[in-house]
Amino acid sequence: MTGFPALWLALGVAYGAIGIAVALRLVTRGASRAASLAALGCWPLLLPLVFAEPAPTTTGPLGERIRACAEDLRRTMADPVADGLVVVEDLDELVADLQRADARLGLVDRLLADVGATARTSAGLHALRAARGRAAAEVEAVLDGMVELRLSIGLRSLAGNAVPVHERLQDLRARLGALDDMTDLELQLA
Repeated sequence: MTGFPALWLALGVAYGAIGIAVALRLVTRGASRAASLAALGCWPLLLPLVFAEPAPTTTGPLGERIRACAEDLRRTMADPVADGLVVVEDLDELVADLQRADARLGLVDRLLADVGATARTSAGLHALRAARGRAAAEVEAVLDGMVELRLSIGLRSLAGNAVPVHERLQDLRARLGALDDMTDLELQLA
């Protein structure tokens, strides 16, 4: 019966190795950290996630610029010279707000392409185009504000002055929030 414990050990090692492989695969597919960690012990239950088709990522027209601005700002904030700028949560919230606004722009673009190709010019179509232009301009302004924040961090490193990064990120989020309020007001007036 000496082979019996060795068999259990081999099965345990194999189970663990498969769990690690499934967890790594889930990480590369963008699954949450909790799902990836759960795969270590419960990988048979998570196999459908591994073999499922990836969800289509619908980004709007500014998705790439949002990604690039966020990545650049993260890199600037993580620079050793810019020490003391740990505001990752604020930046994550701003990026999430930008991505939601960009997704809405993408929806409007698709709607305008669909309806605009078949409908005659109408007041609703004109109003939607105008609102889309204003919303896109606000998102662009927030992205420009992120670039300005990076420059402020650079100036701070030269002068040694404090840059209120947290406050500036909150101001940029408030500007996006004002965009939502403006859209609500336009809908009430329409």
